[in-house]
Amino acid sequence: MKPSERINRTYTLRRETVEVLLQADDPVQVPIQVDLVLSPNPHVVPGWELPLTNTSVGLLNGLHAEGEAVIRLSNGRTLDVLPGGDELLGGGKIRSSLVPQSDVVTVLEESSSMVRCKFALVNFPDMSGEQDDHRPDPANPQRGLVYPRFSMEAGGWLVNLIAVDGLMGAHHYLTRRGGSVMSHIGSITSTTGSEFSLENLTGLLGKLHLFLSFARGGYCGLTLLHGYDANRRRVWEQWGTYQVEPWRRELVTWAVPIHSHALGGVFAGLWEQIEDVEQAIRWYLRSNESNEAEVSVVLTHAALEYLALKTVGKRKAGKREKEGDWIARALIHRGIDPALPAYCHELGLSQQVENWSHGPHALVAIRNDLIQAERRRGHLSKAALVEARNLGLHYVELMLLAMAGYTGEYVNRLKTRPSDGVRFESVPWAT
Repeated sequence: MKPSERINRTYTLRRETVEVLLQADDPVQVPIQVDLVLSPNPHVVPGWELPLTNTSVGLLNGLHAEGEAVIRLSNGRTLDVLPGGDELLGGGKIRSSLVPQSDVVTVLEESSSMVRCKFALVNFPDMSGEQDDHRPDPANPQRGLVYPRFSMEAGGWLVNLIAVDGLMGAHHYLTRRGGSVMSHIGSITSTTGSEFSLENLTGLLGKLHLFLSFARGGYCGLTLLHGYDANRRRVWEQWGTYQVEPWRRELVTWAVPIHSHALGGVFAGLWEQIEDVEQAIRWYLRSNESNEAEVSVVLTHAALEYLALKTVGKRKAGKREKEGDWIARALIHRGIDPALPAYCHELGLSQQVENWSHGPHALVAIRNDLIQAERRRGHLSKAALVEARNLGLHYVELMLLAMAGYTGEYVNRLKTRPSDGVRFESVPWAT
């Protein structure tokens, strides 16, 4: 499949006859088609095409009058839906779409235990590493195909991910056009191959979604979730997609694109702590996704204060500190130099005027100014605000990597000029 053909695709999940339940009427049997649509945002769309008859018109009128309905699948599971759009077709037919009330819906649960879960990943970047699959290209024997592949292990779980073919090309298209793509296929097992419960799997999926989003620098979605028992029988299925951010632009992140094997170490290191820092990661993601530097600075400041609390506790009562000193102490505790980095060229010029003591001082002072009705620092340039945004994100990334015990390389987002040198470098505490 060509890379462009993968972008913003629609995948049909199921076709079957269901019962539509309205409060005021008896159930109506309707042939339905359920699609996973990747554009403009990944979502599930149940819908049908019906001939214009008294029964179908009555069904649609009742649906729009009540504003909601319940769909009962052939296996007895139900799906709460809202009315979507209706479209008249030729030949005396009408097409209707529905909107599920939940982003993710369980549509099959024959067992609460399984040995494997399979899933797809939406909008995760192209990363290569030591575990990549090298295969011959059937269409061109002189050329090989490379499938980026990596695995992560933590808490007794083993997660394997392999990229779809043509992912690099798809990402080039997405950077120009935007949208979404099914980027990876994944599997989850226990490290011992033993059974695991649905309850434990659900807890893992939440952590996995948050971690992979942290690695991307924006939300990437888990979808097409299926669970299998020891006899390879499908016993669990979910429709929908975990929260995902469409591809509007390439997001800067700490993860080195050619070091996918390093993700396993960070995942294992954050495993026990990720729920404690979940709020900080969510603020980081929203900050990194935002095109507004002012919004990003405020969100990143909140994430840094949250991580400072987790690192050095509450501010010292009765002790007078400069703006940002509390965050600076937390950085030092994690082995991170709080001095304003030399790569912050615009902030460095402002530091001479503002007399900032360190990087957190500059960041907190700018944030405080942004949320005040009368801004004292209106003279700060847009470039300086962008640097403040990146400085805050840089600190959050390093704090979380330090909490994970990571000692490898990362992408220093502050190096934006050719004179700054290579962006890949070792984390500061590694030396």
